[in-house]
Amino acid sequence: MEDLSQELSSITVSKPKLQETDASPDINAPNSYKSNNAKEIEVLNYAENFRRQFVHLYRDRKPLFLAPPNEFSIEKLVCTTLRPTLLPYKELYDWDGASQFVSDYLSYVPLECPNELPEHLYSPTEVLRRQKGNCFDFSNLLCSLLLGAGYDAYCVCGYATKEVTLMDQSRSQCPLLKKKDAVQKEEGKVKENKYDVKPPRDLRSKYLIKVPENFFIEPTTGNCVEPEEYLGIETLWNNTNYWVNMQDCSHGIGEMSYDLGDIARWEFMFPHNDKPLLMLPGEEEFDMPLDEEEEDVEEDSDMPGSWVNEIVIPLEDLQRRCPQGKKTILYKQAKYEIFAEYLMQDGMVARLTEYADSALTQPVKSMEWFKHRVDKLETRETDLVTNKVTETFGAGRQRALREHIYYSNQTGSEATRIMNFDASARTDGLKMREETPAKLTEHYCDRDDCLTKRLVNYTKRVKKFGPAEGNEKPVNQVTEFYSRDPSIPADDDIAELTFLLNEEKIFIKHHLQDQRIIASTHEYLKPQQSEDKGQVQITTDMVSSFQVERQAKTPKLMHIYQTITNLMKKEERCIENARLSEQEVRDVLEQRTQEELTTELSVSIYDTARNDTAKKRREEIERKKRDDEARREEMELDYLAPFLARIGDPAQMTAELAQQLKEDCLEDLKQRLIDMANLIQGRFEKETQQLQWKQTWYQQNQTTMTKEEEEEYVSYCSEAMFRIHILEERLNRHKELAPQKYVALESRLRSDNRLAEFLN
Repeated sequence: MEDLSQELSSITVSKPKLQETDASPDINAPNSYKSNNAKEIEVLNYAENFRRQFVHLYRDRKPLFLAPPNEFSIEKLVCTTLRPTLLPYKELYDWDGASQFVSDYLSYVPLECPNELPEHLYSPTEVLRRQKGNCFDFSNLLCSLLLGAGYDAYCVCGYATKEVTLMDQSRSQCPLLKKKDAVQKEEGKVKENKYDVKPPRDLRSKYLIKVPENFFIEPTTGNCVEPEEYLGIETLWNNTNYWVNMQDCSHGIGEMSYDLGDIARWEFMFPHNDKPLLMLPGEEEFDMPLDEEEEDVEEDSDMPGSWVNEIVIPLEDLQRRCPQGKKTILYKQAKYEIFAEYLMQDGMVARLTEYADSALTQPVKSMEWFKHRVDKLETRETDLVTNKVTETFGAGRQRALREHIYYSNQTGSEATRIMNFDASARTDGLKMREETPAKLTEHYCDRDDCLTKRLVNYTKRVKKFGPAEGNEKPVNQVTEFYSRDPSIPADDDIAELTFLLNEEKIFIKHHLQDQRIIASTHEYLKPQQSEDKGQVQITTDMVSSFQVERQAKTPKLMHIYQTITNLMKKEERCIENARLSEQEVRDVLEQRTQEELTTELSVSIYDTARNDTAKKRREEIERKKRDDEARREEMELDYLAPFLARIGDPAQMTAELAQQLKEDCLEDLKQRLIDMANLIQGRFEKETQQLQWKQTWYQQNQTTMTKEEEEEYVSYCSEAMFRIHILEERLNRHKELAPQKYVALESRLRSDNRLAEFLN
């Protein structure tokens, strides 16, 4: 034992250090990133002249953000840094989808000096590659996407509150809760009186009414914000021109004019302003030809094209959205968590938790969103105070279930629950089922028999010994409601049919006739079967009727007999339908329990990457299963068989043979443990040498490497360090378990029936 420990302790490994690479710009960037052409140099000179004139005229104004250096320290005009791009994803066609993607995909880095302009302005492609940036980087990328989607978008440079600049949303309400409150207010509005005077009809286009003239998007959060959150505007620009605000912002920007053609309020840099100009008061517009020099200036000062490559976002990045696939945002008394698709095993993509306090320690409500679930679950809302749970499902679920409302602290058939169904997808037209301990209510629509509602009342269950399956809730009363069938006279058209099981009565109420305020009714007593013949006895006393029409004839005995017989058969069918509904509820609950235990996610046939991953995972599971079976069979073999074969399988065991078998077994185990440790050490040293050789190669060829080679090197280093770490952990664990295995084998040998007599 001591020899084994000493030999294993002499085997040591040392983990190599991985060289850290600087966050340098993309070395494969085109020349437009690293230099300026003649047109760009001329425009930069034009912008510098504009800046000097502005500084000379307005010495108290902040410096203009005109031509900051890019990632290669090359000055570039901010207008040419925008790259309008339309990506092939419909999620990015709308401003809300594009802004939400930018805010989720990038990590926010605040400015070093919040009241100063940044020293650099990176290109949108570099911002996407680094997946982080400041507020200017966010705006630059979002404006490029919005311009590509057809929006008249601008980047705005100005002042905002501390919460906006630091992206601190802990004091603001979650936008999802704002939308929810707005919906509740709309639902809570009092209906207008039809006799009130209506306003004149609005003949404007609904689409023009819905789109505001101008609105602000905060790119760091992806939300449309009110102008009150911004304190002032210095400049704004797009890919065609640059404007300087000449209005007073001492009272905020809410009352500002955003007509960029008004030269009294907005000073533009390039003369080719695409906005209609508004002349200053007292000036007249003269149609005078321009001089040749002025024409040359206008032609030479045209905005050059963007120096940025076309923006490309892979589908994997679009689906992953957030860094590491998840992101958490803290709001006022709320926490919003975002997850990438297929990241969570249950398919969750977002979760909103509401709290009762600002410290976020007392959760009161939770809202979860899901995608790609086989059971079609889309949302789950949980009230943590009342334990009320509301689950919504998509179309195509079994039994056409669309919504399930229940209480998590109630289980079994005595619980209160509501199930809403897609009536158009069911053959019975069931729309809603509400179950309580005392009654079962079902609502129907578009049925051929005009049934609209069924109400089943229960009495208290009698406790019985034995299995609970046969102990069904006793039915006390069943009531069915029907809509009007125009093809049947009102006196014959049943509106309400009630079966009083305990009282042995059947009550029928018909629909109202035209110009009547009272409906006809009938009450039947269920007959008792005779003991000798097994037939029912019908008398006229078993019927109590109220006829609205005086001329109505008294029904004959045969008619009463047929009516009561049909009603009794219908009563049996109603009870049977109630039992089927109870069984369906139990089946749904059992199915939901199984679905939550083993959640399955659906993968599109067009998602080849995930399908290959799923295939490899299944193969890996099958391989592990085969290995476990082989290991189990190996453990069931006789471990003394090879050692007994060496000594000729003696018929009788002696003390000397038992001691020899023990020493041989222990020596063999000791040697195998040492060989295993040496094998792990050899693999460790081999991986270390290969990594060191790769690092030496990287140092020699670092300046001439392409982007693919650099990415391949980083990937190889990551995988190599992972393998080295695993080998180190395996060796350490092997050293810990080796003495235990040695002691376990020695104990097993002493307890073996063939050796215990001689070794103990």
